[in-house]
Amino acid sequence: MNPQPNHNHYSAARREARGEVVARKPDGTPFGHISDLKQARNGLEGIRRILTKELQKPPETITPRGMEVLSRKRKTPSSSSNG
Repeated sequence: MNPQPNHNHYSAARREARGEVVARKPDGTPFGHISDLKQARNGLEGIRRILTKELQKPPETITPRGMEVLSRKRKTPSSSSNG
């Protein structure tokens, strides 16, 4: 199973929201695509909070370019893994 949400995850979550069991774990329990997406969202919100705090009190050694990147990443948390 791919740990990063993609269009298949969203599709599976929609189906699960309608009550359909899309996939099962090896122990037979239903796989939770909805909770996976919630965890991914919560992780991104955590990153956003950290970036906001860094913008409010940036490290003394940060460069103007660093501030620019930090500001851009805070505005688009989903890009945080894109360098």
